Amino acid sequence: MNNTALKPLRSVGRRLLAVSAMAGLMGATLALPGKADTPERGGTLGLSVQLTTASLDPLYGNAAGADRTFLNLYAEQLVFQNGKYDFEPGLAESWEFQNDGKSLLFRLRQGVKFQDGTPFNAAAVKFNFERLMNPSIEHRKRASAELFESVDIIDDYTVRVNFKVRSALSLVRIASAEGSICSPKAIAELGEDFGRRPVCTGPFKMTSWSGNQFIAKRNPDYWQKGTDGKPLPYLDEVQITVQPNSAVRLVELRSGNVQFIDYLLPKDFDQITKNADLALLDTGKGMLEYIAFNVSKPPFNNRDLREAASLAINREALVKVVAPTVGSVLRYVESPEEMWVYDPSVVGHSYNLERAREAFRKSGFNGEVSLMVIQRDPDIQIAQLVQGMFASIGLKMKIEVVERQGFLDKMNSLRHDFLIARMEHNVDPDNLYSQFFDKSGVFNVTGVDRTETTRLVQQARGELDREIRRSLYRQVTDSVLKDYIYSWLIRIPYQAAVSKRLQNISLDANKSLTYDKLWLKK
Repeated sequence: MNNTALKPLRSVGRRLLAVSAMAGLMGATLALPGKADTPERGGTLGLSVQLTTASLDPLYGNAAGADRTFLNLYAEQLVFQNGKYDFEPGLAESWEFQNDGKSLLFRLRQGVKFQDGTPFNAAAVKFNFERLMNPSIEHRKRASAELFESVDIIDDYTVRVNFKVRSALSLVRIASAEGSICSPKAIAELGEDFGRRPVCTGPFKMTSWSGNQFIAKRNPDYWQKGTDGKPLPYLDEVQITVQPNSAVRLVELRSGNVQFIDYLLPKDFDQITKNADLALLDTGKGMLEYIAFNVSKPPFNNRDLREAASLAINREALVKVVAPTVGSVLRYVESPEEMWVYDPSVVGHSYNLERAREAFRKSGFNGEVSLMVIQRDPDIQIAQLVQGMFASIGLKMKIEVVERQGFLDKMNSLRHDFLIARMEHNVDPDNLYSQFFDKSGVFNVTGVDRTETTRLVQQARGELDREIRRSLYRQVTDSVLKDYIYSWLIRIPYQAAVSKRLQNISLDANKSLTYDKLWLKK
């Protein structure tokens, strides 16, 4: 464990630059310059991505965002959750809640076939969900499986899925990877090899997985049709290469070998914006940096000290130094603006030097606090800036830089004063609110009594009305902000980059590409 004391970065400037979003790159479906009216058929789309998948079997993937990059090629679910977090018909044409929200009745799409020619029907749906629920199968979606209870076949194209409790997550799980409906015949015949040769209903068939390269070819029997009345997809083939090195991914895009790369570093944005053939793509993903105070012991069991520390941080200055032009101030457990739970009226911890000094005086504290960070950027850079800001109110702070496992060990055993960490948004707010504010959540990094927030989070999970859920999450947010348990800092967006030849770009709720309607301008 490395307990390195770092010096503060003091000069951040007094005049702050305005933070703005990348123009023309907002929304779930992104219209890029030069878009033609009529889609063109044919061609091979190349992608170079940072992360691979553990398996092409939807139950065995290990990273929701990365897995969907592959999954969206060949697999589909009964319902689709789009980039605005709304649900659309997928393999089911319609659905309705029954049994006081503990059951979902689905009316299935007829005439759909799996990529091996076998029929998609209610029996296939039942097979896939019972596979998910089977306790003898050691897959990676066990937590989701605990929500499901049984599946009833009403007729060949009507099925009822029953849940153990009423939950807002029921549709979310149906629309997630674990809700993918694949060929029962292929699963039975291929066994473990199904993880490399999946057979589902999607627009492309996976034909090859060799090392870090994946190849998928057009499914000629796909059920959806394009604007020309012919079966989708428009593309003939998709090739995905896994390349962890950001610089190499950028070279591949600039050379024209691929038309899409993900996780572009901010320092490389200029190379894209200055290239007439390329464009930045705001994926909606982002790194959310925050401070968590350990309130179970001194010094931060002192509310006045927590208030002083929170108000002494100039978040606009952090943005200017750490993520100029692309970053933004984080006010709370902030979801993307297009998500239904987003609340523009929430007021976070604003920089107020006078109030910070007064709260520090009231705290009576005259010692030194220790800020724990993982040995990585931008966490260390942010810590150094915060150190300088605290000095302006007379609060002495040292920085404890720790490797990741040591950080987790100290965090989970509450052997820290306060810490800087990061999170990412999920397709439903329950994920973050449960982890942070439910007593069973994994991130009890503050030692605070979570009885009341647990009640609110669990009540929100059981509500199907989004407006009611939104009001419950707002109560949690107000409570945490008022008591200065967490102090949210900045959001640093993840950008992708694309060739302007790539048309009709659309993202799902995981902010991953959907492939059925993509096409390449010749």
